[in-house]
Amino acid sequence: MKQFLAIYLTLSVIIASVRAIKPKQFFYETSLFSWSTEQTYSEGLTDYLEVLDVCDINSSYQYFSDEMLNSTYPREYIKKLNEQGISTYYLSGNPTWATARRNRSMREKITLVSKYNRKVAEREKFTGIVFDVEPYLLSDWKKDKNNIMDKFLDNMKDSYQYAKEQNLELIVCVPYWFDNDFYHILEQLIADACDKLAVMNYYRNSEIKNIENELELCRKYGKTIICISELQKPVSDSVPDTVTYYNYGLIVMWRMWNHLYSHFDYSKLEFSYHYYKPLRDFLDQIKVPKEPVDIIKPQYQQKIQYPDGISTVPTVY
Repeated sequence: MKQFLAIYLTLSVIIASVRAIKPKQFFYETSLFSWSTEQTYSEGLTDYLEVLDVCDINSSYQYFSDEMLNSTYPREYIKKLNEQGISTYYLSGNPTWATARRNRSMREKITLVSKYNRKVAEREKFTGIVFDVEPYLLSDWKKDKNNIMDKFLDNMKDSYQYAKEQNLELIVCVPYWFDNDFYHILEQLIADACDKLAVMNYYRNSEIKNIENELELCRKYGKTIICISELQKPVSDSVPDTVTYYNYGLIVMWRMWNHLYSHFDYSKLEFSYHYYKPLRDFLDQIKVPKEPVDIIKPQYQQKIQYPDGISTVPTVY
């Protein structure tokens, strides 16, 4: 009992601390990626719900195994989130889904979610699916990338039509650089292969220029666009410091989100944390409201007036 009380008090202090330092969020939706299922069990669900609440998260992009879906395991998890007004999307993906005939695998995942939804009550259903395919991770990418992207587009179009037949929203993840070499395919993905486009906008201080083409295409077709921000600890070339907010803190990232939303003035712009564990680690580092969050490098300034009265000065992006 004493141990439980200590954990609860620690979490309460963290929640109060975050609310004290968090800048006022503009009127945009936010989401959270999670490839782990640890927090979906009762032992971790309470903490998970607290994190969703304090960070004003509206949607959970959560992975579950096929066995979990077949046994309707996610029911309690989705119901608990729904009680807080949070939608749940099934998260899955594989680079091989961008190869010939692998649209069958994507359809199988959609069928799996659809069958699950038909077994459970309304408040226990998935809202949709997030497909994180990342075709550029295939071994043949360098020598055959054009054919791979053509097949990726075909498979996503087929999956989107099938998902609509099953009354499921479909979100597709793309890197921020697709518009450099595959603008035409990117436009078709937005127009004909998804309800929402989730952009892995992983290059700190360049978020505006790296997402402006994607956003204007989404504006053209009336689609939602999600700017995903990286929180992982830098790891050599796989997660370089230039892409992540790990050494800069949540305040810097939250300011950037507010700035992007103000800059683009697009009501269908949303934001997402990548992913749960590093987000929770950030929150654990915040001890009391009077202690500032450690920021190794100074915040870059933006020309914007925030609702909380804090004004900043312009600088070059």
